[in-house]
Formats: sequence, C-alpha cells, structure tokens
Amino acid sequence: MPADIPLNVELLLRILFAAICGSVIGFERGLWKKEAGQRTHCVLAAAACTYMIVSVYGFQDITAGEADLTHIAAWTVCGINFLGFGIIFKDKSTGISGLSTATGLWATVVIGLACGIGMYMLSLFTTLILVLLQPLITLTNLDTFAYTMQEVRIEVEDVPSVMEFLKKRKKKYHVDLQSCEYTKNEDRGTITLRFRFKM
Repeated sequence: MPADIPLNVELLLRILFAAICGSVIGFERGLWKKEAGQRTHCVLAAAACTYMIVSVYGFQDITAGEADLTHIAAWTVCGINFLGFGIIFKDKSTGISGLSTATGLWATVVIGLACGIGMYMLSLFTTLILVLLQPLITLTNLDTFAYTMQEVRIEVEDVPSVMEFLKKRKKKYHVDLQSCEYTKNEDRGTITLRFRFKM
C-alpha cells in the first residue's frame, strides 16, 4: 500500500477494484447468456473483498495467535457452494450444465479476496485470463471432445427402416445409443420413438 494514501481510502479502492473485475467477468458471461451475469459477479467480488478486509484489518486488537485471521476468507470460499448448488443441474436430454458458470463464480470470489489484501496485479491477471480464455475455448471448440447426452423424438410408421438408418449413421457421427423407448399412437397409426444418444 502506498504510504501517501490513507488506509481507509486504500480499502475503499480495493473494494472498487474488485467490483470492476467482477463486472468485467460478468459482462463477458452475460454476452453468452449465462445464468449469472454482470450484477452477480460484481456483488460477489465486492463482497468477497470486503470479507477479506474484515478478516485482515477487523481484528487488529486481538493478540497474534489468539485467533485465526484467515478463517473468514476460508469460509467465504466455502459459502459460494450454495450458489453453485442452484446453478449446476442435470437434465436427461442435455446432461450436466452450469459447471462453467459455477466455477466462474468461485473464481470471482477468489479475485475479490485477492483485492482485499491488495494483490491488484494478481486480481487483474486472473480477471483477464477468465475473460479472454473462456470465449476463446467456446469459439475454437476446444471442448468438442467432451461427451454430451442428446435426446431425439421422431414419429414414424415403419420402425425397421428407422433402425436401419440409425445403424448406418452410428459410426459416421460417433454416437452411442443409450436407450430407446416407443409409444403407440393408435389414433394416427404411428409410433413415437424416443432415443437417447451419447455424443
């Protein structure tokens, strides 16, 4: 901390810097229509920074060794779990979603904590990594080797022809048929097939 800046002003600047970093990350996430946007990330970073400031400067009257001053910071990181629980969910058709958003929130809290103890360069570098790297991975499809679950529903009159079609396409598109269910439509004389693929 520069010697010519009063401590109270420095602490306010830390919270502001954390809020800016969180807003930048949230803005990028909002562009991709993610569940947690700019306001969520801004609040998380600023709140985490405040928690860290309280942890470092709020107990200066306590003799060293009488209290663990990192306790608040540690529980701040643990407290982000309740947001992760609400964002990560599993769906039969799309599989698990919300992982990147939840981990982004967790990283935003860490950035806020870093701002709270004055590690500006570390906070800025981590923010740039998150903002630049996530869109790059999305645009370049670096995660295309991951498997996803997809569900397809079709209504047919001739089931054997559909099964033959699926066999021919299985190798071409690298899909693995997980399950197949059918429902008879007596009024239309057709059958509705529901396939679940691992792709």
